[in-house]
Amino acid sequence: MPQKRERLSRPGHVRGDVLSMLLAAKDAETGETMTDEQVRDEVVTLLTGGIETTGLALSWFFHEVAAHPEVEQRWHEELDSVLAGRGATHDDVPKLPYTNRIAREVLRRYPIWLLMRRTNTDVVLGGIPVPKGTEITISPHAMHHDPRFFPDPDRFDVD
Repeated sequence: MPQKRERLSRPGHVRGDVLSMLLAAKDAETGETMTDEQVRDEVVTLLTGGIETTGLALSWFFHEVAAHPEVEQRWHEELDSVLAGRGATHDDVPKLPYTNRIAREVLRRYPIWLLMRRTNTDVVLGGIPVPKGTEITISPHAMHHDPRFFPDPDRFDVD
């Protein structure tokens, strides 16, 4: 990859792709762009994170469908009805509600373990004041397996 400064100095360097957006992004407070190393790290994160999470979600999707024959049968019925043997397109997504429910249940059962966020304003969470700039860590996995929110949380239940 050419050095960032070299690429940015060329006419037409902004192509609407992710790399161009990362190279042109500016810090809201300082107005500075990312270093070449920061851009590289962001690209690597996008590539590895996107592959790993998508692959895991698909693996668990097919595992659960295979482990639940009644789900598999209903899923195939929906696919046969909507797609009639052709490949799916983006326009088909809203026409596949059962497929969507399977995917949502898979993501509930097998979410990422931790998420970190930084508050951008003062906020009160669960009665506790949290000042602006505080790092918050939550566990979607713990929330999605809590019987207060999901009866029988370890059961795969598309409905």
